[in-house]
Order: sequence, then structure tokens, then C-alpha cells
Amino acid sequence: MMDKGQSFKPDFILVRQHAYSMALGEDYRSLVIGLQYGGLPAVNSLYSVYNFCSKPWVVGDSFDENDPNPMVA
Repeated sequence: MMDKGQSFKPDFILVRQHAYSMALGEDYRSLVIGLQYGGLPAVNSLYSVYNFCSKPWVVGDSFDENDPNPMVA
């Protein structure tokens, strides 16, 4: 168990769940920003993990005006 004053730096991180949930106390966006600011390598892009917190933004950004077959939801 780590004390409050100790810190560590992982080799890389893997995010396995959404960083934001509507449930009380389930908002980890600031942690994702901190990991990105710290320059930690990640299996999945921390930029995409953070942007996935806003699902309408993801859906809107995934459409290409020139694509005859838009994303199928």
C-alpha cells in the first residue's frame, strides 16, 4: 500500500471503461487530462478517451460529408 506522499510512473496505461458516467462520483475526466498532461503512453489514445465522454460529439465527428455510406449505428 502506498502512502500519500509516494508517487509512481507506470510504463503505459490501458483504459477499460468510460471516463465519464451519469452516476454520482463516476467522473474521471480530470484524471484522463492529468495522465495526458503527464505524457504517459497509453494503449488507447487518451485524446479519444476524453472525447468519448461527449457521445454526441463522437457521432457528429464520425460522419464524413463525402462518404456515400455514413456510419451505421
